[in-house]
Amino acid sequence: MVGSPVNKPGHPEEAAEKNGAPKLLQIEEDSIGVEREQFRVYMEEKGVMESLIRAMTELFLEENKPEDPLDYIKSFLIERHRPEGDVSVLRTDLREARVEISKLKRKVDQLSSRLDKYEAVDEESDERHKKPAE
Repeated sequence: MVGSPVNKPGHPEEAAEKNGAPKLLQIEEDSIGVEREQFRVYMEEKGVMESLIRAMTELFLEENKPEDPLDYIKSFLIERHRPEGDVSVLRTDLREARVEISKLKRKVDQLSSRLDKYEAVDEESDERHKKPAE
């Protein structure tokens, strides 16, 4: 447009164009686009996109839509991506394993003690048989 403020000589936007400012903006936009693409690829590689799509599909198929769809998606993701063992279950297993280890240690001590007694008796009998008869 002729006569518009942008086209007037000496206008700041015209000076910026001469100095390459719009090119800088384009470079920044391109850089942001590259970063977004890298992030998208990262999210896909880690399975995030697939999990979110599944959650939203399940929500879509739900006959009785929940009042809070975000809570539904959170619950869906938590249920499907729970670690193999829940922490409380692992703590219980650890506690039970420690009790079992304690019992087994006591059993080993008892059996070692019994073995020591039998070995002592066996040594005494060997010594009696080795002594010459008088």
